[in-house]
Amino acid sequence: MKLYEAPKLTARIFRLSVETVAKLKANANAEYSTCNNSNNKKTFISSYQSVSAVLWRSITRVCRLPPDKMTFSFLTINNRSRLEPPLSQDYFRNSVHTILVIAMAGELSEKAVGWVAWQLHQAVANYSDKQVRQWLHKWLQSPYTWKADHTISISSVLVNDSTKFNISGNEFGILGKPIAFNFGDRTHMINGYVYAYSDPDPTAAGDILVEVSLLPHTMRDLQADQEFMQFIS
Repeated sequence: MKLYEAPKLTARIFRLSVETVAKLKANANAEYSTCNNSNNKKTFISSYQSVSAVLWRSITRVCRLPPDKMTFSFLTINNRSRLEPPLSQDYFRNSVHTILVIAMAGELSEKAVGWVAWQLHQAVANYSDKQVRQWLHKWLQSPYTWKADHTISISSVLVNDSTKFNISGNEFGILGKPIAFNFGDRTHMINGYVYAYSDPDPTAAGDILVEVSLLPHTMRDLQADQEFMQFIS
């Protein structure tokens, strides 16, 4: 089996303050209501979906893809609560999957963040026990191992979220609690990979850190993109 050879990537960690995340969520829901001529003020779009929408939209924009280029957003999703009956919170092994949302590059640049976030929300909302079991049945019929592909990742953004997990609350014996978190080995990273997690610093409770891996020239353009950097603390 040929191993994946990762291209030279640049990684940066960006901070979104709790206030910025709350504002993004409120604006995304307001934009959705406006676009759909709805008077319903109920919150549908989550913080995670709002932040993911900004990242997908921003990274696609600085990649300067043709308007008719198909782009992909992959979101990791927890199966535990979606299974019927749900898995116990004490279940030791992982039970996660990846859902896919597709949009044209032109749509991402022309539509508001609320529209993009709503596409992500619908994919999450429609993911249920049925989808989990369908995927599992299909995999059992034809097992495979996921393999990173740089040609696909050029137009893809994969957001892996750990903001709901208390990863910084783990005790490591004499080492104590972690004060920081980093992905580490980048030989298996792909262009467009994003890892979101809660800041372990108790003085920054509610802040979200996003670790982004991109090709060097794309990262330079992202850091120079004022529309994206306005959200970064």
